[in-house]
Amino acid sequence: MNETDSSSPPLPETTEVLYDPNEIITRVVEYCHTIKYTLDGCIDVNSPSIFVIPNHPVTEAYIDMKNRGVRLRFISEITKDNLQYCKELMKIGEVRHLDEVKGNFGGC
Repeated sequence: MNETDSSSPPLPETTEVLYDPNEIITRVVEYCHTIKYTLDGCIDVNSPSIFVIPNHPVTEAYIDMKNRGVRLRFISEITKDNLQYCKELMKIGEVRHLDEVKGNFGGC
């Protein structure tokens, strides 16, 4: 959603599909820098491991958000296989369990 003042016509919404993993990471990090208050994510059972890779740009962006006072909250299926990753993710934000989460989405 585009925020505009009442004197400007609304900007058209566009969808862009990214295929290059490096471009995806760059865009995620850029987006993280714009978040001011809250990031909520519903993430599948494999995602907690992705968000806590040491020195990874996305991990660093999440830590930066936490340090700026952004509230990070995640819902994921917590299993014995991803428990350690979830514990690491809990150092950055709140993590809650929900059985059989499929796919990933978030909002802020």
